[in-house]
Amino acid sequence: MADAKADTTGPEALIGVWKMVSCHAEVEGEAEPRYPLGQAPNGYLIVTKERRLMALITTGEPRQPPKDDADAAKLLRTLMGYSGRFEANAERFITTPDTTATGSYVGEKQVRHYKVEGDRLTVRSGVQTMGLIPNRRAVTVNVFQREH
Repeated sequence: MADAKADTTGPEALIGVWKMVSCHAEVEGEAEPRYPLGQAPNGYLIVTKERRLMALITTGEPRQPPKDDADAAKLLRTLMGYSGRFEANAERFITTPDTTATGSYVGEKQVRHYKVEGDRLTVRSGVQTMGLIPNRRAVTVNVFQREH
């Protein structure tokens, strides 16, 4: 782990446990960013040296177990999660999810651009259709803090 922390320019810098700090979407045609998981999302990005990536992010608001189908549908809009193998270079990583919270994107390469600055990781998607903002295309920007 010490090597990953020391190398802030290459893919080894990604290895570790990262706590979500912020998440927003830059939606095409809109001047202001959207916060699909609220202003204070909660979650983690875990990246292993074996090239496995796992993310689970939820809204920061308290959530309750669903009592019926309507509650379950609402609850699904409060989270995102996936896991898959990834490849990386000094500027981007490409994850191929083999499981996701919603079934979306399984087997589809997900390209993310990243920058590690000390213990801070910023991850930007390309323009994509988002499950949390239906029928709109956006760039997502996620900021994480390395957990020690």
